[in-house]
Amino acid sequence: MKKNLFCFSAVLALAVLSVMVLRFSTQAAGKPSSPRTISLRPGVYSLEGYNGMQDAKPYLGVVTIVQTGETYQLQWKVGRVQTQKGIGLLENGILSVGYYDLSGRDFGVVSYRLVQNGRLEGKWAPMGVRSYGTELLIWKSEQP
Repeated sequence: MKKNLFCFSAVLALAVLSVMVLRFSTQAAGKPSSPRTISLRPGVYSLEGYNGMQDAKPYLGVVTIVQTGETYQLQWKVGRVQTQKGIGLLENGILSVGYYDLSGRDFGVVSYRLVQNGRLEGKWAPMGVRSYGTELLIWKSEQP
C-alpha cells in the first residue's frame, strides 16, 4: 500500500510540474496567463479511448469530473471491471491529471485539452510504458 501511495504521489507531482511548466513558459513568452474562453464543465462524460499499442481495439467507458475548489476529482469506469481515480489541475485549457487504478496495478498521467465546451481530447501514459494512449471525452449530463 505504501509503495502504491508513493508511486501515485510521484505521478501527481509530475502532473503538477507539467502545469507549472506550461504556465511559466507561457508567461516567459510574454503571453498573459488568462483563462481560455472554453470552460471545463463538471459532470458525466462518455469515453472512447485507445491504449496506444499496435492493433489496439478501442475501449469505452464513462468519466465523472467533479470540481473541488481549485482542483478536479476524476473517476473513470472502463468496461465492467476497471475503475480509476485521479486528481487534476486546470491551466490555460489543459487539465493535467495524476491517476491510479483501484486494483493498485496501474498509475500514470493524462493531459486533456479542452477543444470546445463539453469536449476534451487527451493523451495518457502509465508509469513504465514507452507509448501513450488517447482519449476523447464528450459531456453527457450533470452529476448523477
